[in-house]
Amino acid sequence: MIRDVLRKLGMDSAELLEFPIKNSHPPRIDFSINNLNDTGSRIFERDELFRYVAQRMRQTDSPLLWGGYLEQRLIYASGTIFHQEKHPRNIHLGIDFWAAADTSVFAPIGGHVHSFQDNAAFRDYGPTIIVRHEVDGFVFHTLYGHLSRSSLSGLSVGMEIRKGQHLGWLGDETENGQWPPHLHFQIIQDMGDYHGDYPGVASIEYLAEFQANCPDPRFLLGI
Repeated sequence: MIRDVLRKLGMDSAELLEFPIKNSHPPRIDFSINNLNDTGSRIFERDELFRYVAQRMRQTDSPLLWGGYLEQRLIYASGTIFHQEKHPRNIHLGIDFWAAADTSVFAPIGGHVHSFQDNAAFRDYGPTIIVRHEVDGFVFHTLYGHLSRSSLSGLSVGMEIRKGQHLGWLGDETENGQWPPHLHFQIIQDMGDYHGDYPGVASIEYLAEFQANCPDPRFLLGI
C-alpha cells in the first residue's frame, strides 16, 4: 500500500535537486560488490573512492550520478560505525545522488521537520534533515543526509516544509562525513526512537526488516 501512495505522490512531486531527475535517465554509478573492476578491492579507501566518482562523471559527461538502493557495497569497509562485532552492515537502504558540493536540495513533497542534527563521525551522514509526511492516513519520513552545516541553520522541530522548498546544499568532505559530495535520500515509515538519524545501511541478517520499513525512493521521486 505504501508503494501506491508513494507512486501517486511521485506523479506530482517536485525535483529533489537542481538537476532534473523526474522522468529522465541520469547515469548511474555502481558500488556493488559485483563491480570488481581494477578499483574494486580498494574502493573503500579515500583517494580511490574520490577518483572512482570523478572518473565515472568524466566517462558519462554528467554532473550527476545516482544509484544504490539495496546495493551491497565495499565502500563501508573503512567505516567502524558499520562494523560491529556481529552483523556488519553493508547493504544500502536509500538512493545516493552524487554531485558537486553546494548543489541545491529541495523537498519533493510537503511535510514538517521531524528532527535534524550533525552526525559528524567519520563515514556518518554529517548534517542530516528528516521530514515527516502524512498522506491518506500513511505516515512516513524522508531523510536527507550529507548536507552542508549551513543547511541546518534556522530549522526547528515541527516547522512546515512546502513542496519544492529549498532545504539546503550538499556538503563537502570537511562536513559531510568525509565522503565525495552526495545526497543520501531515504524513505522511512517508522522512525522508532531515532531523531536526526536513522540507519542508512543494513546487515544481511536484518535486511528484510529494514527493507520493509524503507521502501524504494524511486516511487516518490518519479524516476
